[in-house]
Amino acid sequence: MTCIATDGKTMAADGRMCTGDLIVNDETVKIFHARDGSVVGTSGDAAMGELVREWFQKGENPNKIPSLTMPKEDDSPVSALILRPDGRVEWMNHHFACVPFARVAAIGSGSEVAIGLMMTGMSPREAVEAVARQVTSVGGRIMELKPRARRKANK
Repeated sequence: MTCIATDGKTMAADGRMCTGDLIVNDETVKIFHARDGSVVGTSGDAAMGELVREWFQKGENPNKIPSLTMPKEDDSPVSALILRPDGRVEWMNHHFACVPFARVAAIGSGSEVAIGLMMTGMSPREAVEAVARQVTSVGGRIMELKPRARRKANK
C-alpha cells in the first residue's frame, strides 16, 4: 500500500511495497520529477505506475498515452498525485485523466488521516510518518521532493 501527501509545496511518500499482508520492500520510490519539474506520486499497481512514470518523464504527450492492461479484480489500478511547479495539485486516474485537486491532498492508505494532520500544521513528511506508525501497509523510507522550476531551452 501507499501514502502520498502534499501541501502544495512539497510531496512525501512512504517506501513500503506490499502484496497482500506480505511486505516486499521498504525502499520503493513512489515519487519522482516529471520532465516539466512537477512532482508525481503513484499509488496502486507498481507495473502500471512505471508506465505512468515513463509517460511523465517523456513530457506527458496526450497523443502517446500508454496502453495499460486493466488490473485483475484483486489488483489496484494506478492513480497519481501531481504537484506542479506553480503549486497547483492534480489527481490522475488510470485513464490518464487529470483533474484539479485540493492543495492539501493525499492518496492511498491513510490519506484522510494525512490530510487532517497537514491541516493541523504537519508537513507532508510528518503526516506520512504518522500514518506509517498506525497503518502497517505504510512504512519504510519516507521520501520528500519539491517541484523544480521549468528549465528554459537553450537557443
